[in-house]
Amino acid sequence: MPTLLDRYRTWRAFHRRDPALALLFAEWPWADGSEARLPGLLAPCRLPAGLLEAWLAQPGSGSAEAAARAGDHAGRPRLLLLGLAGRLAAKAGDEAAARQHFEAVDREAPRERWAYLALNHLLLPGPGHVRRLAEIVERRGAESYVEIGVSRGDSLLAVKPGRIAVGIDPRPRLAAAPPPGVRVFRETSDAFFARHDLAEVLGAPGFDVAFIDGLHLSEQALRDVGNLERQSGPRSLLLLHDTLPVTPGAASRRPMGPDWSGDVWKVIACLRRFRPDLDIVTLRAPPSGLTAVSRLDRSWDWTPARLAEMQSAMAALPDAPDWPLLLRETAAVANDDASLARLAGTISR
Repeated sequence: MPTLLDRYRTWRAFHRRDPALALLFAEWPWADGSEARLPGLLAPCRLPAGLLEAWLAQPGSGSAEAAARAGDHAGRPRLLLLGLAGRLAAKAGDEAAARQHFEAVDREAPRERWAYLALNHLLLPGPGHVRRLAEIVERRGAESYVEIGVSRGDSLLAVKPGRIAVGIDPRPRLAAAPPPGVRVFRETSDAFFARHDLAEVLGAPGFDVAFIDGLHLSEQALRDVGNLERQSGPRSLLLLHDTLPVTPGAASRRPMGPDWSGDVWKVIACLRRFRPDLDIVTLRAPPSGLTAVSRLDRSWDWTPARLAEMQSAMAALPDAPDWPLLLRETAAVANDDASLARLAGTISR
């Protein structure tokens, strides 16, 4: 399974003729002393005279931005220097400063996707969500698995044979034929729950693990949570993807390309306020987080009035949350084995 570094290298392959991007993706993380190599590496970028020297002479947070202003130069070289400042800050262990520089690039030039990837690498290190999902399913010994939002089937096909698996997606684009025991329903999740009894589809009451990765809009994800909780069993575990968008653009309600997470994070904030009986924890897994919800109660009152109240609460949350707020609202934990064990071992009542 490709690592995030492999994805960086793949992205770099699309920009072999771009010396700025080639530099940003070279030798991650930088070795000690590599700053001394910058003048030679940056020569093809044709930076304004004295700009790099001014930046190197003022090391520390904000120096690249200050140098760019001092040189009265705007455009891509300035973005490059902000990116370099972010990488140096990350290397020094200053996450806040690195985040500030990469966010500045993403805000000014969203098409410079390397800034998003750099932020992703900085804020969400470790194994990706598909691997973590498969590990959770395996550790819990899950015999039934439900997935809303199949797309190419990366996570659905990661479930090992021998388990009953159900995928729900109106337009699935499976990269391979589903193995025996896997059924894919080509319809929306709302239509599926209106037409089918999940227990009959699975052949047993309750599901072991369910994964929500559908429309990326908070109101739809909240309905999916309610529909699945009504079908939950004593050991059911609910997982949600896209709960840690690393940029304001990724958190937008308007689709923003392959890095779009939407405002699903608001569902987690809402559940933590309305449902203190639930056990909720978010793993900082790339590319956009993985939240586990347990202690589900199939008898909870998911009436239209209650749903409308929760949707109003979500609408009141900020559309462009900052990173510290996201970590607090989603109960985020490190993407390590200890946190994984906590998620995988959580059992509902």
